[in-house]
Amino acid sequence: MALKDRKKITEEQVELTLDQLRHRIRYQVELEHFGKHSFASKHEILGLLTEEFHELVEAVRTEKGDYIPRVRNELFDIAIVCIFGVTCVDQKGLDW
Repeated sequence: MALKDRKKITEEQVELTLDQLRHRIRYQVELEHFGKHSFASKHEILGLLTEEFHELVEAVRTEKGDYIPRVRNELFDIAIVCIFGVTCVDQKGLDW
């Protein structure tokens, strides 16, 4: 499909998605799943990201049921790991 034929994404849609991402990040911080502690190493970041990637692949390959929410959730999980990873790098929280 040519770029000109693809559906356009509005700035408002991007902002809504970013708001949802912020909400999910706050939720993870409250759970202390990631939030209040730095990742231990670059290998931990890679491991978590790889795990989430494989879960995304599995969700994409699902042909049964309502797979769209699964794909969407895995994309958010990947974004969260990336954001926390960058934060840990910037805060020098990793034991390289």
